[in-house]
Order: sequence, then C-alpha cells, then structure tokens
Amino acid sequence: MREIINNLREFLICLKSLSMSESIELDDKNNFCVATGVKSESENWVFYDDADISAAIINQAKDFFDNKNLKFIWPVWREDLNLKFNNLNLLKPDGFMTGMYFDVKNFNAELEREYYSGGERLAERDGEILNNLQQEINLDVNLNLKQEREDLNNNLKFKILDFNSSKQEIDAWACTAWYGFDDGSNLDEKFLELARELVLNNKIRLVEALLNNKSVGSVLLCEDDLNLGVYYFAVLPEFRRRGIAGLMMNKVLELACKLGKNKIVLQATQEGEKFYKNFGFKYADRALINLFVN
Repeated sequence: MREIINNLREFLICLKSLSMSESIELDDKNNFCVATGVKSESENWVFYDDADISAAIINQAKDFFDNKNLKFIWPVWREDLNLKFNNLNLLKPDGFMTGMYFDVKNFNAELEREYYSGGERLAERDGEILNNLQQEINLDVNLNLKQEREDLNNNLKFKILDFNSSKQEIDAWACTAWYGFDDGSNLDEKFLELARELVLNNKIRLVEALLNNKSVGSVLLCEDDLNLGVYYFAVLPEFRRRGIAGLMMNKVLELACKLGKNKIVLQATQEGEKFYKNFGFKYADRALINLFVN
C-alpha cells in the first residue's frame, strides 16, 4: 500500500506545482491541501499521511476549501480510520476506492522464464485465456468478435502528449478524460488549463487512445522513483465494451516496462475494480480507501 500512497503524494505535488493551484501545508510533514480551482472534487485534495489528526487540522482544511467554494477529496486508508478520525462528523463519507497494483518486475521475470522454456507456459496461458473467452461469449458471434478485435487492433493508435503537442491535442485529451467518467457535468474550462500545464511536467505522461483518429480513451501516468501511477483512466461511454480499455492497459504496461518501473499502482473505483482484477492487478494490503468530502 505504501507504493500507492507515495505515488498519490507525487501526483498531488505535481498538482501543487501548477500556476493555477493554491495550497497550504497542514504541518511540517509534507501533509497539505491543494486546490486547482476546477469545480470537480477530483482535482482538489487533502493529503494527510499520519496516524494522528486533530479537529483543528480538519477544520483548517475545510476552511481552505470553503473559502474557495470547492468540493474536495480526503482519502483515508481503511486501517487508519480509528486512528485518524475522532471527528468524522466534520466530514461525510462519499464512497471508496480500492488500492491495487500490478507487479511489473515479476511479470517481466515470468516472460523471461517462459521464453527460455520454449514458450510452453505462454502457450498454455494463451489457451486458458482463449477458453475463458469462448465460455463468456456466444459461440455464434465468435467470428464477428474476432473481426471486430482485428479491426480494433489495426485502427486503435496511441499518442503520448508532451510540450510539443498542440493546444488542440491536449484539449482533446482533457475532453476525453472529463467525459470518460460520465458524471453528467459540463466540462470545466479550468480542466483544460490543468491539462495544458500538466503536460509540461516531466513526471507526467498524458496518453491518448485514438480510434480512426478520434480521441476515445485517456490515461494520465505519474512517475515516482520506483513505480508508475495510473490516473484518469477512461474510455468514452459510447466506445466501451469493445476491448479498448484492455489495449490501453497493455500500452501502460509497455511503458512501465520501458521505464524500468517495479509496479503499476492505482486507485480503482467500484465500477473499474473487476476490469483491473481481470487484467492481473492485485489488492494492496490496505485495499480500501474511504473518501470523505466537504
């Protein structure tokens, strides 16, 4: 779980560095609030990684966001609930996420073993995957599904945005990330500004999935020294259930391998948890992350 907490801290420090952001330190241990000004709570956070917290700290954070009329997220790891919050009535629970990780290092070692064993284990695993797929789908549509997946493999492209990317390209990524979560809210122009600044940070990679040159999927990757964090992993609603998310995660894994990272870490929503588990992600020790909001 420590890898997930450390990467989240790194990502939120990146948010703090934006010219559009305001922040306050809650103590001398690098615990802080960060407000980007985006109206969605997903861009305004409290980070507090300590076994003890006072009502004064909670009220300080609440006042910081109240003065800006912003919603915010305060993640609290399951083990720490009793330790941290004696004043839970000052905030309200708003669901939870699940901390998960994919062990890139072991995955690479397994591939190497399979290669030197003549590929037998790889073939066996592929056979199992194919068998599972056949059980899950109607055999009458197998050929159509196969053709659809071939078309997807041929037509889905990935673009990694950087400081050379155009404003239109970055805005397209931001629109996909925003509407990919399908919460019904109108795009906040400040989220476009956030994406335009984040793309300049050397710890951040914005990856866009393009189907026939249309932006259909987004993911933000945040590097720390050892691991790669996944944020804003989303596919537009009208393009879901086509295998796009799986190909996107393959791309994330490819980048993690190239960067020499130990693990891919993320916080999964309840809706996304099954997908990540099927891909091979495992639950962290302190899996449940409770969310509290103002």
